[in-house]
Amino acid sequence: MKLVATYKISGSEYKITINGDEPEVYEKLDKALESICQKFGDLVEEFKVSEVSEEIRLGKIIVPIATNGILHASDIKFSNDEKMDFVIKTVFGTIIGLSIGNLIDSVASKENKIIDVKNPCEKRKVDVSHLITEWSD
Repeated sequence: MKLVATYKISGSEYKITINGDEPEVYEKLDKALESICQKFGDLVEEFKVSEVSEEIRLGKIIVPIATNGILHASDIKFSNDEKMDFVIKTVFGTIIGLSIGNLIDSVASKENKIIDVKNPCEKRKVDVSHLITEWSD
């Protein structure tokens, strides 16, 4: 089981990925929230947890598309000037190559939301005395 915990502090979002079997993964999640609350306290604005139900490696999808793009780009004439055409194709190929390099190890995931809590670290102080009807006059 893989859980993704997202928490927001001062408008910035942070993510933690927790892997494990079902009873143990929830214990790890509880410890993660406890650590976050100890460190940041009431600054934590929200806490969301999602279960990852499916992951797709983008490299398997992107490589064939980019390869075809590079092959077809070599057929296109960008400029009548041969030197300018060469420069444009080189820049275009470099951009595609850098994009592939960044995306090849990326993963897209489908997540199902489990928990969405606002102010998870806020300590609620309950005044019990007004709940006891015998004490009210």
